[in-house]
Amino acid sequence: MQLISEVEPRVILVANALASRIFYRILGHKFKMKFDEDLGCHTIQLNDKTVPTFLASMLTSGAMDRYSSQRLQWHIKKVSV
Repeated sequence: MQLISEVEPRVILVANALASRIFYRILGHKFKMKFDEDLGCHTIQLNDKTVPTFLASMLTSGAMDRYSSQRLQWHIKKVSV
């Protein structure tokens, strides 16, 4: 939590299914995580800012197909502008 707060990211991508579950269950309530219907992704509250947060499966080793990867990249660009 401290490292995330210090870095102040514009967007967070948790790219592993297990890590996503851990992030959501353990850090989700501490960062007041919720799903934002307008952005189409989760958000956290970080230093008085709303940070788009993507919880995803692995991006490599065939776990995510090429088209889902393209869509995720597009989505991240749209919400982090």
